[in-house]
Amino acid sequence: MLLVFAGISLLQGAFFFLGAHLVILKLEGLVQNGRMPASQTEFAEILSHQQTFLFLMVLASTLVTTVAFVYLGLRYSHDAVGAIYRIKKDVVQMTESGKIQKLSTRKNDYFKDVQEAINDFIEKFQ
Repeated sequence: MLLVFAGISLLQGAFFFLGAHLVILKLEGLVQNGRMPASQTEFAEILSHQQTFLFLMVLASTLVTTVAFVYLGLRYSHDAVGAIYRIKKDVVQMTESGKIQKLSTRKNDYFKDVQEAINDFIEKFQ
């Protein structure tokens, strides 16, 4: 899970770097081609356009990575909380019915090792 979140952070950093790099390339291109604006007003306008581009790039990358974090956070927390809920539900059901049975969780749920340990315990004492 840490690798997924680290990857998303690196992706966001790459977006930021790309945006800043493109702005610098644009400004360097103006200088190298001798197309520097004749006045400070023109330069300020070009700089303003580049600033807007950079801010939009940061905003877009932030939105993309936020959506990815929320989706993955919900997905992983659902798998973790779902397993705990199911194990608790099975234990409560066994307590109420007085019948001991193996626990079952969904295929992709976390805590399979806990489920297996409890099932081994149940099997040993049946």
